[in-house]
Amino acid sequence: QVCDLEMLMNGAHTPLTGFMTLDEYTHCLEEMRLPEGAVWGLPVVLDVSDDSIKVGDEVLLHSSAHGGPLAILDVTSVYKPDKQKEAKEVYGTDSDEHPFVSYLYSAMGHTYVGGNVRGIQLPQRAFLPPEKVFTPKRLRAKFDGEKEVVVFQCRNPLHRAHVAMFTEVAGDGEIPVVVHPTIGPSKDDDFEAAIRVPTYEALQPVLSKQKIFIEYFPYHMRLGGPRETIQHMIARKNYGFTQMIVGRDHAGCKDKAGNDFYGPYDAQELAAKYEDEIGIKTIPFKAMVYYPDEDRYVTKEAAKEQGLKTMNISGTEFRRRINAGENVPEWYAYSEVVRLLQASYHYCMAANESFTEEIVQKLNKEAVVLKPSAESRQNGLLDAYSQLSKQHTHTLFFVLEDDASDNTFMLYRPAAGEKHQFTSLDDLKSHLQTQQP
Repeated sequence: QVCDLEMLMNGAHTPLTGFMTLDEYTHCLEEMRLPEGAVWGLPVVLDVSDDSIKVGDEVLLHSSAHGGPLAILDVTSVYKPDKQKEAKEVYGTDSDEHPFVSYLYSAMGHTYVGGNVRGIQLPQRAFLPPEKVFTPKRLRAKFDGEKEVVVFQCRNPLHRAHVAMFTEVAGDGEIPVVVHPTIGPSKDDDFEAAIRVPTYEALQPVLSKQKIFIEYFPYHMRLGGPRETIQHMIARKNYGFTQMIVGRDHAGCKDKAGNDFYGPYDAQELAAKYEDEIGIKTIPFKAMVYYPDEDRYVTKEAAKEQGLKTMNISGTEFRRRINAGENVPEWYAYSEVVRLLQASYHYCMAANESFTEEIVQKLNKEAVVLKPSAESRQNGLLDAYSQLSKQHTHTLFFVLEDDASDNTFMLYRPAAGEKHQFTSLDDLKSHLQTQQP
């Protein structure tokens, strides 16, 4: 709900100006269009379990986890959805083995409330300063003057194969490429946005030299395959992108037996059908594999045609190695990314400093906050974060500040009401050692 609200307020969900009314919802489900005829992939609804809301009400939309009051909803429609129909029409299945269908059945309220929203403030996140989440207007202005801008939908950490693919489809710096990772909820086994964001920030100084930029997409993944691909295209058109890379089984998922809910090319075929009407061209994702004899990546198709002996690591195997703390080869992943993920996976967070103390007070153990300078992020000092994390003694926070000139380490001891600041990892370690029983 928070992600959809933000996209309604910032214009990413244009032409929608509010949560769907019954008429809009019905058209979306049955025709994949809005009542006025515009193509539309997914329902954008406000689900509630409160039967007291009625047409004509003004409802304050508030989230204490996202900064407080966010918007006012002018209620023009209140209705009971047929969730099984919604599942079949939108996600192609009514099986609760589909992650979002399960969420639809078990977590979403029994009533939908529609109407225009009047924004008060954009949502804040504990792991990312609001100014780093560009609105469509700001992003269009950033790339004003560029005839073409390619966007890559992303919900995973970036690897070297991704960068090789960007160069393959957009040329070596000829056309800017924007990596647009989602920062809302996703699959349970995905790396959370709070964990991924520091990895993106660590790579940005290097990638920007190749005209590859990282911006953030305040979106909640539904894993809706072809119809979700349409929704991604509509939003990216509103952000000003001219082309979008669409992967094999884009936004897809599997059942418990490992079977795909969608065909491998369903999303690409539906995207191609509607790209002219939406106004954004699609580029099929090119799978890249590593060719060790020449220390470079080649397309999977070229490798097969030329009979090249190549190497690759699956996403599942990568996650297993990260979780187990095992080595990940440099040819596959950036060392900065590996260190941060292995430091953060399951027991660390990235944080906006303004939320840090509030969060720390709710924790049951001590916390360390690392605020690295821009130079440190670029030069890989992030080992410090990794070294502390592996001790599993503190909850760690990673705070991003573009103007930070020095490294700062903050130690919070909520039980004792103490807060200590250090300018080097060695000083922090020495202090921690003296406090050990």
